[in-house]
Amino acid sequence: MLERGGSMLDVDAWNAAKTCAGGPCLLDFHAQNAQQSLRNFNSSLANFLIGVHEHGYFGVGGGWSGAGESACDTWLYQYPEYSKSLGAPKSDFTVAKGSHGLNCTLLDDKPSHKDVSGCLFRREFASGTKVFLGQYAVPAFGADADDAVGALLGTSNYGACVFWSDGTTTGNTTLCPRAE
Repeated sequence: MLERGGSMLDVDAWNAAKTCAGGPCLLDFHAQNAQQSLRNFNSSLANFLIGVHEHGYFGVGGGWSGAGESACDTWLYQYPEYSKSLGAPKSDFTVAKGSHGLNCTLLDDKPSHKDVSGCLFRREFASGTKVFLGQYAVPAFGADADDAVGALLGTSNYGACVFWSDGTTTGNTTLCPRAE
């Protein structure tokens, strides 16, 4: 399980294990608290889809505690995205440097997986669905960003979009490049 969600790099790294106890590895991606805001859900879903491989499953939930019939409501809620066509990934994700001067350390000679603030990630699926994640526009920092690292990763305009093959979009398209 990848508890409390994680970045697309965390999801992608799961595939590196290849086998678990002699069989395929199963990834349960628990996007805990993604239901608290649309931005959290959009970002969690985009991160998952950029890095996901076969045998990966996505779920949104608010924790394990609670009583009564509503205790599992967030885990069992059927988001519209769950029924959209996806298909197999056409390839692994691609990464490029943003055009606004931030460094993408994944493209360095000795890549760092700690700072992806200047990286633009893309992935396409067999259905024609395209996913984008990254700092597409010049960073705009929110009032709650208290340090430079937190500000870059928590900018108020970090893009996370899924351009579904049915013409709908999950995410704020003004923060993502057009799905071509």
